[in-house]
Amino acid sequence: MELWDLYDADGNKTGETWERSRAKEIPEGRFHIVCDVLVRHRDGDFLLTLRDPGKDLYPGCWEAGAGGSALAGETPEEAARRELWEETGLTADSLDLIGVTWRPESRSVLYAWLAVVSCGKDSVRLQAGETSGYQWMKPLAFLGCLREGPVTRMQYPRYKPYLDRPGTLYSIRRLTERDAPAVSDLITVTIRISNVGDYPADLMEELIKTQTPAHVLQRASWTHFYVAEETGTGAVVGCGAIGPYWGREDESSLFSIFIHPDHQGKGIGRAIVETLERDEYALRARRIEVPASITGLKFYRRMGYDFKGGKEELDEERLYRLEKFTKSGNLRDN
Repeated sequence: MELWDLYDADGNKTGETWERSRAKEIPEGRFHIVCDVLVRHRDGDFLLTLRDPGKDLYPGCWEAGAGGSALAGETPEEAARRELWEETGLTADSLDLIGVTWRPESRSVLYAWLAVVSCGKDSVRLQAGETSGYQWMKPLAFLGCLREGPVTRMQYPRYKPYLDRPGTLYSIRRLTERDAPAVSDLITVTIRISNVGDYPADLMEELIKTQTPAHVLQRASWTHFYVAEETGTGAVVGCGAIGPYWGREDESSLFSIFIHPDHQGKGIGRAIVETLERDEYALRARRIEVPASITGLKFYRRMGYDFKGGKEELDEERLYRLEKFTKSGNLRDN
């Protein structure tokens, strides 16, 4: 018989215990503790486990890490470490609390933890009746999975405070010379997959011919060029630059903003633009212009850029000219 400690709305133990089989009968104003453990390897990968096909809820679905209810007498941390061991056979090198969520509808308090492990990746041990498979995933692929699965979609809000921390999934830094080939490849694959739906393929192939590593370095010589790098893998997954608008000191322009197709929709584009808007070229400008492709138009509009001079027309390069004005050298809130 599994017993849980009950807590009041202030988080204090009431001295009562409750049988798991009667979970739906927990009185209002009483709560039991539940733990979720997000598992990350020291190399940056995250662990997904496959729920056993015999489970009543969400059989055969992927979930992030391990978890379950705290037993009577356990602290939240003790429960997290036990669940991690029982469901995966792993011991955490470190265990950090991500957040606590009160859930009155289920009479529970959810503690979300981050466990960092340094084990061999093939040392995961599955728990009969609980898990039937596992996989390690790269950070950005893991983020995509969290947003898609029936179980992971529910887990995502619990882990979001951690995943949103700078450097957790990717970091943004200035481009170096050795990045040029990777940036050239990134631009090429993005044009071929993302932009070709809005432009003739032959026109895109002509554009690709110009996007060489030498071209990237030449642009970086007179702009501030940034790359987004996936944590752990070091893969370049996005890029963008800002520089003077035709040499003017009070106007600037954005250039070369590309996000790898596999990682679009994960907030990287917004993070790059926000980085560019904090750059000195943006802070000194009264106006920032961006030549927006048909493909990127909606994105830049969401970022607060309006049609230049009110003209909602493509120019001779088949680009929209958008702009954002600043106030006293600082970007206005949009």
